[in-house]
Amino acid sequence: MHPADWVVVLSYVAGVALLGAWLARRAGRSAEDYLVAGRRLRWWVIGFSDVASADGADAFWVYAVFT
Repeated sequence: MHPADWVVVLSYVAGVALLGAWLARRAGRSAEDYLVAGRRLRWWVIGFSDVASADGADAFWVYAVFT
């Protein structure tokens, strides 16, 4: 790879690490905060998440096996 490619890759990795560290500092410390978002999500956000996870890339296997 060229040096410019390495700069891009390392910048991306550093950015993701810094974002993770910042979000970890902002996050709560209890298991409830992690598992259920501190019970602060609205019903429609949970609904969109449920539908999005049910219609994932591997959902067609479920339809093929159980129908």
